[in-house]
Amino acid sequence: MTRLRSALAVVALATLGALTLLLAPRAGDGPPGSERLGIAILLMLLPLVWALVGLVLRRPAGRWLGLAVGIAVLPWATAFTLGPSYGTPTWPGRVALAASLTLLVTLTGQRMFEAHEGRQEVDWSGFRMGLLRWALVFNTASAFSLYLFVMAYDADLGGFVAVGAWLLLGLVLGVWLLAHQKTFGLLVLACCCVAFLPLGALFLDREAHSTEEAMLLVAIFLPGVLIGWASLIAFGRPMLKFLRSQD
Repeated sequence: MTRLRSALAVVALATLGALTLLLAPRAGDGPPGSERLGIAILLMLLPLVWALVGLVLRRPAGRWLGLAVGIAVLPWATAFTLGPSYGTPTWPGRVALAASLTLLVTLTGQRMFEAHEGRQEVDWSGFRMGLLRWALVFNTASAFSLYLFVMAYDADLGGFVAVGAWLLLGLVLGVWLLAHQKTFGLLVLACCCVAFLPLGALFLDREAHSTEEAMLLVAIFLPGVLIGWASLIAFGRPMLKFLRSQD
């Protein structure tokens, strides 16, 4: 059964990859500066391929990336499917929504955990390690979305783009360190979650054109912030004990 679920997830990732190849040139045909967005969307093929290969090889990173892709795509696909179309085709949103839901349904659960993380020497079981895994997944999803924001917005936003780029770097570094069970990664991720609050509020104030758009942006980034802080709280006492033992 796990092989069938992995195969369905691979098909979903391949579908999203095909949509990426289809939509990236259209994104680059917009107003001046949109060429960056087209290139950025094409570069998203790299984590899709990484996730696909990881699932085939039954690596933990394959499952984490697959889930992160599903979480990152889901809010956008839902908005494009259920929101006004303004005369544009709605089928890409529906396909993306189906693919993201497929990833979330097929890659969650104890059996898929055992088929991927359970095959490693590192112990990822238990409540706190579960929080850590989901902090990895949700903040990787946030990194995907933040990457597109940084690449899409014009340079006249100046400082905001620069801060967003540094925040993106922090997310990537924190997630990478956490994936290797490095304590410092949790601290980096927690700092990024703190920075998200004022930066997100500033962005919503300046760029959100409607309540619905603001809610979409909150849905994209807030889960990663919350679970990042929950992980820090869960590991706070063991981290303090470790630091005191080093005195």
